[in-house]
Amino acid sequence: MRYRFTLLLCLFVLLNRLDARLCVEIKTSIILPALDNNREEPCVLLLNYMSPLKVDFVKIKVDCSPDDKPQIFWEVINEINVQYYSIERSADHQTWEMVGLVKQPMLNTRPNLFTFVDESYESGLVYYRVVGIDKSGSKDISDSVKAKCKDTLMLYTLSPNPASTLVVLNIEARDNSFLEYEVIDNTGKLQLKNSLNIQRQDNISIDVSGLIPGLYNLKFQVDGIVYAEKIMVLK
Repeated sequence: MRYRFTLLLCLFVLLNRLDARLCVEIKTSIILPALDNNREEPCVLLLNYMSPLKVDFVKIKVDCSPDDKPQIFWEVINEINVQYYSIERSADHQTWEMVGLVKQPMLNTRPNLFTFVDESYESGLVYYRVVGIDKSGSKDISDSVKAKCKDTLMLYTLSPNPASTLVVLNIEARDNSFLEYEVIDNTGKLQLKNSLNIQRQDNISIDVSGLIPGLYNLKFQVDGIVYAEKIMVLK
């Protein structure tokens, strides 16, 4: 009779004429003598050591490809025993479905950088996360990121610029959206910040009357897509 075991660490105490012994091997077979005089065939013991799954997600982001498909990028460190990465998508951040698998890095020169394009994406706001999986099915899950590669901002204008009181951001969008904006001075300090829901065509007034004269960076984000402009404030 043959016995097979898959163990991390095994301690065998062999009785009946065998001394106690400790057996630790990696992916190998150990043949032990028969423990019973009535059995001529020895035991075959297969030991397979597998280190636990470990992967640290350093960065995960999503951009829109030229054909308006979400392209997910992620970077990892301390990658141990990962068999593949599963890319999952959700419309509500609660229920997730797998949309692809990745086994190879993006570039041979960047072994810790991976990417995936979701060709099954149609439209609307969705969320993505990446799951590292080993042979036993153990998982490490990244943070989630959101994407909206269609029905997003198409056209905007910023006027007047330079301005002394109000700057108006005129937006023509494909759909109702959510906008966040920040005004940052040349030292990197945040001066203004706001968030609001916008219509398909909307005008957002930014009050710069309390700012000292100078050049400022305006960063605004519509459903996860970031845009940047310069504002000159005069008195």
